[in-house]
Amino acid sequence: MVKEQLKRIGVMEFYDVNFSYIDRDTQEEIFVGVPEQASTTLIPVGTEKPGFVYTVQRDARERLSLFKLESQCMAGNGRLEKPA
Repeated sequence: MVKEQLKRIGVMEFYDVNFSYIDRDTQEEIFVGVPEQASTTLIPVGTEKPGFVYTVQRDARERLSLFKLESQCMAGNGRLEKPA
């Protein structure tokens, strides 16, 4: 059921989906991860593939933002060419 719901909302919206329940005794909201989601944490646990770096930066309003930088190696001709 969860998998079908996630399919319907589109890939890009997966990051904004949270599944949770309220504990009746403590009134605490508990978030639950499901296998259909990539990760239950902001930064995946374990080792990423080479070329991935996570960094944190403050924006103009002093809010913290998380960035994932990705780089790739591409074949070249051995020369540095400056764009015009």
